[in-house]
Amino acid sequence: MSTKQHFCKVPKSTTYLRDFPQLSKLPFPHIPQIAFINCDDTKPEFVNKFGTVSDVFYNLLKNYLQSLLHPRPACEWFSNDGWFDWHCFDAQKGQLPILDGTARYDCIIVGGSSSCVNDSDEWICNLSNLIYEAALMHSDIKLIGVCFGHQLICKVLYSHVRVVKGPWEVGPYTIKLNQAGSLLFGGVNTLNLNMLHADSVCSESYETRLRHSVIGEFRGANASPACFLHSDRSPVSQPITWGNTVCTEATTCQGTVVFDSDLGAIGNADGVRVRVFTMQGHPETTESMAELLLELFTRPGEDKEAIPECVAEEARKRMACSSGVLDLDRVAGTIWAVASGARFPTFD
Repeated sequence: MSTKQHFCKVPKSTTYLRDFPQLSKLPFPHIPQIAFINCDDTKPEFVNKFGTVSDVFYNLLKNYLQSLLHPRPACEWFSNDGWFDWHCFDAQKGQLPILDGTARYDCIIVGGSSSCVNDSDEWICNLSNLIYEAALMHSDIKLIGVCFGHQLICKVLYSHVRVVKGPWEVGPYTIKLNQAGSLLFGGVNTLNLNMLHADSVCSESYETRLRHSVIGEFRGANASPACFLHSDRSPVSQPITWGNTVCTEATTCQGTVVFDSDLGAIGNADGVRVRVFTMQGHPETTESMAELLLELFTRPGEDKEAIPECVAEEARKRMACSSGVLDLDRVAGTIWAVASGARFPTFD
């Protein structure tokens, strides 16, 4: 029996900031329509203290944007938190955006989950089909994946990629950025983010194979998989990894990016937009959130979400020794730039 899919009614066209001259300093051309897809049941203790996962992601972006303008403009639009339109769906309940032109979305964000992307659950299959459809048929929709979302997007869109069980990463970690990562995150060489995962994206000679991949054949798909990477309507670059975990081989791929043009084929003054952006770490998770999640996932009675005690102990040590500096605002800026269609400067 198929799962019924739901969608939110949103405007067919995007509202442009030219209608709000007070906001001319904001770094985006219009008010994006963002679809956030929740993929897990959030524990009540977490919701009571911090809100749902959708709330946490929403506040991550809103707080970043509020930091850009001081003082905040006095108008009704701002009093209603109108930075962007946020539409939340629950994939486990069969709620997914329908991409039939009835509603317009600028970006789809797929969140984390305690489930594995290799599971055969119907909701994972439905979400995989949505990701494939968005990438193949809707070049104007940007795709962002975090943790489980990162793994699923990689599995669906890139060939020669496996998602496997590996060493746990829990707590704060430093990510070493390559040239693509430095471009995405404002010129820095490292990022500090909280992790909470055992599964990871990997492949033998991952970077080499990913750079030469096209979309893998997807079950039941009639369209050519090469369309995603070589569409005349919207040419894009090859997928690129942008960073790996420092001091551990647990996660050799902390994220991927697909630009809308080859980096060497466009001038530095123009820059490039991003079609697909994925990351294994959790930019939405603060120190206090991570501490509560560790407590909840190590309590008696946990099943598939249970963190082994030896891993938990190591995570507590990492938290105790952490400098307390997480690059949440920096990553929020990158997520916002992708979602809003901003351009990134190309390599020198």
